Amino acid sequence: MKLFAYTIIMLASIVSAEIICDEKRGIATDTESNLIWQDDIHVLTSRNNWQGAIDYCEKLSLAGYNDWTLPNVEILRALYNKKTYLKQQASYYHSFWAGSIDNTRDGNAFYVNFADEGIGSAGTDSNYFVRCVRSNTGANIR
Repeated sequence: MKLFAYTIIMLASIVSAEIICDEKRGIATDTESNLIWQDDIHVLTSRNNWQGAIDYCEKLSLAGYNDWTLPNVEILRALYNKKTYLKQQASYYHSFWAGSIDNTRDGNAFYVNFADEGIGSAGTDSNYFVRCVRSNTGANIR
C-alpha cells in the first residue's frame, strides 16, 4: 500500500510539473509549452560567450534532434518556475544565456539567473551557461 501511495504522489508531481524527463536521452519535455529542453550534463558544465552559445545550440545534435536554438529571454525565464523538475538542476550560481539582444545597451545580451529568476544584461563576450531548446510545434522561440 505504501508503494502505491508513493507512486501516486510521484506521478502527481510529474503531472503537475508538466515536464517529462528522459534522462537516458538527456532531454526534458514541457508538455504545457510543447518545448523540449536540453537536460544533459553539458548544461551545467559548459560555459560560452553569447555567440558561442548560439553556435553551440545550432550545432547540437541530441536525442535525434538537430534543430536546437538558444531560447529567448521570456521562454528561458518561464523555465525557472519548473527548474526543480529537471534532472540537471541549476544551483544558485548558474546564469544562462538567452538568445535576446539588449537593445538598450550596445554589445549586450540578456541572461537569466536561476538563483532568483533575475534577468540581467551582460557584454556578449561574457561567459555563461547554455541550455538549448527546441519546439515541437515550429514556434519561434529565439
